[in-house]
Amino acid sequence: MQEGQKLKCKICGSENIVYDSDTGEYVCQDCGAVVSQETIDIGQEWRAFGAEQMERRARTGSPLSPIKHDKGLSTQIGKGLTELYKIPTEKRMQYYRLTQWHKRLMRSKDRNLMFAMGELQRIASYLNLPKNLQERVANYYERLIEKTLIRGRSTEAILAALIYYVTKEPSMK
Repeated sequence: MQEGQKLKCKICGSENIVYDSDTGEYVCQDCGAVVSQETIDIGQEWRAFGAEQMERRARTGSPLSPIKHDKGLSTQIGKGLTELYKIPTEKRMQYYRLTQWHKRLMRSKDRNLMFAMGELQRIASYLNLPKNLQERVANYYERLIEKTLIRGRSTEAILAALIYYVTKEPSMK
């Protein structure tokens, strides 16, 4: 519904319409008719009767993270080289060709981010940086890439400068 727009019931003509936040519907108070539906139900479609059951039935992935170069949304084929030796040789060769094409088709921004986020995690583990600082550094680094200020500079030096900046920011105190 547009802001300032007045809804009217098509059944009884009443303008006494209320929004039900649980169902995402606009309902006529006089006759009970659903006037408009706007939201999508994002709740689970199953019931759980305890924390263990809720955990077992959860189907969501890990949360989005700026520390991961792809925000944690990419798909990876296979879990590692040990998995490859369980499949026939011709399929293994096909897998290697697909991974080569994947690397070739990756944009330079994504390659840069992938390398930089790996370096950030390495530096952060060495310095015991908290996750919120890592996320802020990752956000700043991505902004620098978008503004094309990274080109020709050392990734490690940029990350070091960003870590220094983020730890000295007045908002962190």
